[in-house]
Amino acid sequence: MHHPTATLTGEKRDAVYGFLVEHLGGLGDVRIAINRGDFDTARRLAREFAEDFRLMDDLGWGPDDRSEVPLTIPSGELTAIFERLRADARGALIERADERESREDDEASRRRYHLTLDTGTELLLELRTRRGST
Repeated sequence: MHHPTATLTGEKRDAVYGFLVEHLGGLGDVRIAINRGDFDTARRLAREFAEDFRLMDDLGWGPDDRSEVPLTIPSGELTAIFERLRADARGALIERADERESREDDEASRRRYHLTLDTGTELLLELRTRRGST
């Protein structure tokens, strides 16, 4: 078993998990990009989805009631993943403000995006602090 690189609370795990599940709904976009001959986009998406799947291995593949969830991805990789997740969450928040779907769905999504953004910020700070002290 790998030693934890970082730990998420259960609430933060659930937010990141929901965000990843939503992102993984775009798996078909890889095929679409390939069919269009846009191999750079296909390659980028494939890498993102591979990162998502790796993070899902730590978060668990379904509902989870753990109060703390250890992340075992090496620090450098975890930093890159959460930098992307923060950027994606920030972008989703901007898009949501423009779209306005049903009020309940909008509130739940916005909360998940904010919590994912906050989680990424806190985790990146923790990883950078550890790196600086070694």
